[in-house]
Amino acid sequence: MTDFKQDRNTEIFQKAVQYLSLRFPNKEISEKTNYDKSNVSNFLKGKKPVPDDFLDNFFTTFGLNKSDFIIDSIKESHNSVISSELFPPSESKVKVPYYDVDFSGGWRSDEVFSMSPPSFYITSPNFERAEFACNLSGNSISQIIPSGSVVGFKEIFNWQTYFLTNELYGIVTKNDLRTVKLVKRSKENKNNLVLIPCPLIEYDKAGYESEEIPMDFVARFYQVIAWAKFERLVM
Repeated sequence: MTDFKQDRNTEIFQKAVQYLSLRFPNKEISEKTNYDKSNVSNFLKGKKPVPDDFLDNFFTTFGLNKSDFIIDSIKESHNSVISSELFPPSESKVKVPYYDVDFSGGWRSDEVFSMSPPSFYITSPNFERAEFACNLSGNSISQIIPSGSVVGFKEIFNWQTYFLTNELYGIVTKNDLRTVKLVKRSKENKNNLVLIPCPLIEYDKAGYESEEIPMDFVARFYQVIAWAKFERLVM
């Protein structure tokens, strides 16, 4: 049986309800959103997944900024990988190739595996599900991952049919541009993806904005599995 408590929309919804400190949350949310009380109760208890349309309605009705709670939720899920310990004891079975290149540039998408030998292997258990790791450059998602971090990626296939929205993904386009953003489907055009930045205020002078790109313009689609910030040792 699927554990819907792990559903990201549920986590975001429950955090927002907790923030509101409503006296009778089930009743108040149901009345203000015009949503069935039994469904709201199931959402609050994590017994049913929270649909995107209900979540958007809820945040609009209560005047909350959904991105604030998305970022908090993602930070918690990645909290265990914010570590400088990329090299735990040698008995670790994890062996993820690390390439000393930037995801935002420096290699063609079909070259990183075939032409460039890895600089070393990451053995941290946090990177266990990653297929490879490389550097993240740029501050467009600095609220979640700082520039210069090492990020572990896993390629996702058949994502055109389904993928978890509002998660971090690495996108490689057909003209060989690369970026890491929060990704969701466009409401206006289901054939488009919306790439959402979340920079720290001090890096947002240029005014980062969400962008839409056609799904058929995406060459590769990678899930962000883990990330870590560490200091390089100079011998």
